This record gives sequence, structure tokens and C-alpha cells, in this order.
Amino acid sequence: MLLDVQAACAEVGAVRICDEPGGQNAAVAAALRELEGPVAIVNADVPALTADELRALIAAAPALVAARDGTTNAIALLDARDFTPSYGAGSASRFGLRRLELPGLVDDVDTAEDLARIADRVGVHTRLVLEAASARELAQAPTGRGIRGNREVPPCAVSRLWRGVAGTVVVA
Repeated sequence: MLLDVQAACAEVGAVRICDEPGGQNAAVAAALRELEGPVAIVNADVPALTADELRALIAAAPALVAARDGTTNAIALLDARDFTPSYGAGSASRFGLRRLELPGLVDDVDTAEDLARIADRVGVHTRLVLEAASARELAQAPTGRGIRGNREVPPCAVSRLWRGVAGTVVVA
């Protein structure tokens, strides 16, 4: 998934992967300390993201795209210094920015069901892994709370997708 997000972001600007220790907030904060000016921050679990959707988000800055659960999947800012990361439950409301509905950014992958729902729209890297995974392996993927934070990682071939979610992508 991360490779698809990274590829879409690279069509738009310079890419940094935020994978510093300490969780998403610490990793994003560390990356942003080195930047100024407009940035977009995109979670690595949105494999249906397109460069056109990212451009639309950036054009609307400051704005964000929320996940269905109220967390934040992507955010565009006029200046990297104007943001204090505070991801997690309710973050989309907490950030207080205009919300956009961009399907490739709304549709994050926290469960095997999420992945199945968007499988026809994912990028080439995720598609290749899906094609290689057997139906049995996909059926054994967990259905619970997903992959982020303290959530479980699926113990099956689909985990090859999730292991790629090393961090958040920043486009400057």
C-alpha cells in the first residue's frame, strides 16, 4: 500500500516517508520540523489514492480528508509550520479544517474487508500482492480493528501489504 501512496504522491511533489519512532504524531512532527511552505500529509493505508485527488486536496488547502471512522487520512496545509500533529480518534474534527470527499483518500484499509471493498481501485503494487495472495489467505485476514497504532497486524499473506505501511507520506 505504501508504494502506491508513494507513487501517487511522487507525481505531485517531493516525498518524505515519516517513520521516526514514537508513533504517527512524533514521526510527522519530526518531518515537518525540516519543512516550511505548503505540504500535504497522506497516510500510507490509502492504496486507491490518485495524483489528481492529491492535487485537488492541495488546491483546497488548508483542508483534509477524513476516514469513515473520523480519523484523518490526508491533510493539506499552506505552511508546514502551521500544524501540530494530533492524529487518532476524532482527529478530523479536532483539526477543524474544511473536509473534502475524495474517494481514494477516504477509503483507507484497516481490515481485509476494507481491502476487498476497494480492490478494483487500488494501485498496481497493491494489486500485484492481491493477485498473488490466495483466497484462503485473504479469508483468514482479521476483521477487527485493523492495522494502525496498537491494532493487530494480520498473520497472513495480506500482511505483506500491511507491512509496507511504515509511516505517513509528506509531499512538499
